Amino acid sequence: MGMSLRKNIGAYLHAAYAAVATALTAAGTGDNTAVTGSVVDRFAAGSPLSCSVLYAIAATIANTKTLSLAYKIQHGTKSDGSDMADYAAVASTVVMTGNAGGTAQTGIVKHDVDLTGALQYIRVVFTPDLSATGVDTATVSPVFVFGGMAELP
Repeated sequence: MGMSLRKNIGAYLHAAYAAVATALTAAGTGDNTAVTGSVVDRFAAGSPLSCSVLYAIAATIANTKTLSLAYKIQHGTKSDGSDMADYAAVASTVVMTGNAGGTAQTGIVKHDVDLTGALQYIRVVFTPDLSATGVDTATVSPVFVFGGMAELP
């Protein structure tokens, strides 16, 4: 690994907005509802061969209750997203569990995706799901981080 990579990893990455921050309340608004992200032009990002989708999460979860997240990347050839098809998916997975007395928690869920077969445009679709039926809340904010470009950003 070259010294420049260790001192300036940012020179080798490109970030892009993936979707609006989504707030949800257990058994209420936004809970267990699919969120379709923004269409991103991979070619404008230097034709990356891989990405990580980082889901920043802030949640308040009751004891033993959970926050699960299902997510996928879609791809297509049209900038309006009208021809998107599923490319890579992760089934619903528990990403946070409340502790005794209920807890405020923060964290990052990372979804690594090989983009070598992806078309020009991609987007994320994610579904957050709180298991409680009461006052649990969460906010999920995804962002793309691209790497492996033919040319540096």
